[in-house]
Amino acid sequence: MAARLHTLYAALVIIFLLLPLVLAIPLSLTASQLMLFPPRGITTDWYGEFLTDPAWTGPTFVSMALAAVAATLATIIGGLAAWPLARRHFRGRDTLALLLGAPLVVPAISVALGAYLVWANLGMLGSPLSLVATHVVLTSPLVLLVVGAALIEFDETHVHAARTLGAGRWTIMRRIVVPQILPSLIAAWLFAFIGSFDEVVITNFLVTAGQVPTLAVFVFNQIDSSASPAIAASAVVMATVAVVTAIAVTNLDARRQQA
Repeated sequence: MAARLHTLYAALVIIFLLLPLVLAIPLSLTASQLMLFPPRGITTDWYGEFLTDPAWTGPTFVSMALAAVAATLATIIGGLAAWPLARRHFRGRDTLALLLGAPLVVPAISVALGAYLVWANLGMLGSPLSLVATHVVLTSPLVLLVVGAALIEFDETHVHAARTLGAGRWTIMRRIVVPQILPSLIAAWLFAFIGSFDEVVITNFLVTAGQVPTLAVFVFNQIDSSASPAIAASAVVMATVAVVTAIAVTNLDARRQQA
């Protein structure tokens, strides 16, 4: 009986999480010029607009490029920070881990205001560097959590053997540690990519007038001035990317556990 209740509860949670995506699909296929439910006719023209209209492709390209760069840097920085936090014991380790993970728990509006003041005072508001640096700060804790969990279970037998044979620190990291936790690194990169791609509140503070915004910011601003079904089409595409990423991460984690 308890097992059935757990299964029912899990099913209800999944339905609740996927319901917005399910509702967005018919809205994105409506033949009307406005998002109406139930849809008035069926068409895929709004997906064509999302994929071909420069007003949509520009922000999409900006989001993909920003997320790719930020995720790569966050994976490097977070991965390097995860090793001492997961494998070493030193004074202040818990405090350092708390500080590094702060962007995950601090209210987004507080981080947005702080980032805005920093980059505005430096005269770099809206610059690529400000966006990349801020997104790295936001996504590095995700990498730290994923990679740190993998390193806690890491077997250092091979590391000790390599040191005995004269291997240096970077050789050990490149040829032993990284290959063994590679699935977790890939999963961490995917989490960081999605985290950067979907970020809207903080990024909205950093984008200046006349600048091509990220896709999330563009959609957020479009909702205030338009009810175009292309907004629903973009939401379906972004949600699909997130779901596919989640499936890929699950498969990578399953392979890591079987290895």
